[in-house]
Amino acid sequence: MSQNPSKKLKMRNHLAAVQRDAFDTLSQCREMLAAYEQTHGIEEHWTPDTEKWQRAIQYLSIHKYQLALDKLEGLVVQRLFELAKMGLSGTGKDDSLVLIKCSIYLQGINFAHISTSP
Repeated sequence: MSQNPSKKLKMRNHLAAVQRDAFDTLSQCREMLAAYEQTHGIEEHWTPDTEKWQRAIQYLSIHKYQLALDKLEGLVVQRLFELAKMGLSGTGKDDSLVLIKCSIYLQGINFAHISTSP
């Protein structure tokens, strides 16, 4: 079951047009990137092997950790307020003391050995 020659020709022409459009878009992106690099004085390209790349990766991982930690702290505080509203804040271990200890511990984690500037 083969297509007729007219449909094949239309399909080829369509694919060729799509290919040309993709190539034109790629060329425009490369030109814009080159202009941006020239405008901003970017001469060195980072690769996974460069030191700046590695520092940026470390910085991002620490940043993600800090965001998760902030979210967790917010959830714990929210829970403590909910317990206080219901009058249950003192029914378990001293929740505020646990929160303070956790906060002090987490703030004391030493990231000094990891450079945070990219």
